[in-house]
Amino acid sequence: MDTLYDVLIVFLPTLPLFLFSLITYWMQDEIYRAWFRFARWWIPLSMLLIFLAPDYSGDWLFPTDKGRIAFLVSLLFVVISIVLIAYRFYTMRKKSS
Repeated sequence: MDTLYDVLIVFLPTLPLFLFSLITYWMQDEIYRAWFRFARWWIPLSMLLIFLAPDYSGDWLFPTDKGRIAFLVSLLFVVISIVLIAYRFYTMRKKSS
């Protein structure tokens, strides 16, 4: 059971990557380019924010540490990516009609 747990922990981060790979595989080129322009600056910015975040939080009201910043930045990336892809998809669909 410990081995199964270790394998699950190792491969768990690949599930969102697999889902985004499926989404971008069938995406039109213009939509992919718009998303890639966003991802190209978001990833280095999020890495910088995580790097600059403190290791431990001393504040009980607004705790900020590397784990919380990483979670918030990745959640924002997923939400903004989905909104951007959906917006571009519907504008392209409306434009072609």
